[in-house]
Amino acid sequence: IDKFTVQTIVTGNATIVPADSAVVAYGDSLVITVNPAPGHHVDSIVVGGVQNVGPVVSYTLHNVTGPQSVHAFISADQFSIVATAHNGSIIPPGTTIALYGDTVRYQYLPVTAGWHFDSLVIDGVVNTDSTASYAFVGVDSAHSIDAYFSIDKHSVTASAVNGTITPSGVTLVDHNGMQSYSFAPQPGYHFDSLIVDGVPVPDSASSYTFTAVSAPHTITAYFGQNALHHFIVESSVGGPIPNQSVGTSFLIRTRAVDSMGTVLPWFTGTVWFSSSDTTMNVTGGLHSIAFTAGEHGPQNVTLFRNGSHTITVIDSVSGKQGTSAPFTVNAGPLNHFSLTNLSDAPIDTQRQNVPFDVKVTAYDTFNNIKDDYVGTMLFTVPGSSFSVGGGHVPSVPGGVLAPYSLAIADSGDYVISVVDSATLIGVNSNTFVVLPDRFNVIASAVNGTVLPSDTTVVMLGSSFTLNYLPDAGHHFDSVVVDGVTILDSTSSYTFTNVASAHSIEVYYSPDQYTLTVNGVNASTVPNGIVPVTFGTSIRVTYAPVAGHHMDSVVVDGVANVDSLT
Repeated sequence: IDKFTVQTIVTGNATIVPADSAVVAYGDSLVITVNPAPGHHVDSIVVGGVQNVGPVVSYTLHNVTGPQSVHAFISADQFSIVATAHNGSIIPPGTTIALYGDTVRYQYLPVTAGWHFDSLVIDGVVNTDSTASYAFVGVDSAHSIDAYFSIDKHSVTASAVNGTITPSGVTLVDHNGMQSYSFAPQPGYHFDSLIVDGVPVPDSASSYTFTAVSAPHTITAYFGQNALHHFIVESSVGGPIPNQSVGTSFLIRTRAVDSMGTVLPWFTGTVWFSSSDTTMNVTGGLHSIAFTAGEHGPQNVTLFRNGSHTITVIDSVSGKQGTSAPFTVNAGPLNHFSLTNLSDAPIDTQRQNVPFDVKVTAYDTFNNIKDDYVGTMLFTVPGSSFSVGGGHVPSVPGGVLAPYSLAIADSGDYVISVVDSATLIGVNSNTFVVLPDRFNVIASAVNGTVLPSDTTVVMLGSSFTLNYLPDAGHHFDSVVVDGVTILDSTSSYTFTNVASAHSIEVYYSPDQYTLTVNGVNASTVPNGIVPVTFGTSIRVTYAPVAGHHMDSVVVDGVANVDSLT
């Protein structure tokens, strides 16, 4: 009985049974089952290249009378994600259709300045971890995302000395709103000054209004009777404060003077200390430092930031102030380094053999950049060789080495180590990934030849062409690239812009021929038209009918008298 090949093909994420092909006897039936992967479904089944039998997972091919093909097409499930922003915007907005397993990312921000993120509700549940973006990873169901924003409120702190201010204390004001204050002296005092956000406001003697509020504010109204003009801030023995070192305490003296610079011995008020170094420490506290006979000191002071600084004293009653002459605070001894990218952030993913820049910064104990550091460093990358643009032991003038270029020769996870050659103080960078710059392309052929064959190493971003041809008596069947069947590349295939490893398998099928067998006054076995596969053998037997004898055998038009049976 005749037998025919039924090809079974699946396109998409599924398996098909039987796989690839099955041989079916003439007139028989064949049950074909499709098993989609999770999150996928059968889109359609096409029989014979034209007949679409719909999205079924099982199909029976009845009464097979010739070669046939069954092609199942698989699609991923789809889910909707509905995104809404309240008093803000969200991207993408509205309804997004996601395929099974997709990652869908959202970003959201207030509609205008002066609003802030309030909360994020995912599928009806408040999410407290994501203030600007959120990602649905591995989507396998419908979702909703709602981003809520609220208007900013800014605190205005109001106070008065020897008088009243209305309203007093802390008032919360909506962003871009306004808040008015009125203030008046206690009996026996007069208005002296108004300090708004640390700055005197000279033309507001009884009221003040904050307009278009966009940040916290402070307002203090001072009332009193005194002739204090300013303060002199100097060294404990008089004169400018000399240069100092970070973390080392020193002594200063502060004197209250009138407009002529004469010390006011009657002044017994208190003052506030501040500095351009906001980390300054004053023994006894920064505020409420009491004066005696117009003078305070010696006062023990410590600064922790290097550079040029000043120290300011403000009278807590009148707001009068004085600022020292600038003096230099030098960095302390070398304590540690940082090793980052040029933006002071962790080193991110790099590419094998591709140069990238890093930054090394020297610090003292108080995390100041040690701008007087001029040492040398030893760079190493444990586990890999590397090349550098400035030598493995560069000098570091001014405490910062940047940019410093290097390239790592191998792919993998790495850290960069730096050690000061004198003190052996060192630092390791964060662990970062170095991606490969070359990939393997593996090629093979069945019943044919592919060139080049086996494994070829291809550089990142290049193109790579393979040519293939069948063995004698065979013809092109299919080519499978990275596990996906491609039918329209019958003699060559090119990988372009290579960025990962690839595989390619080329398949050729044997040619098919027909054998026509006839007998004249004779019977033959087999008889008629018989299919024959390239390279196989077939035996034909024949016998004369009664009253006849064998005369000749004609093979492909040529008489053969040697094979009469």
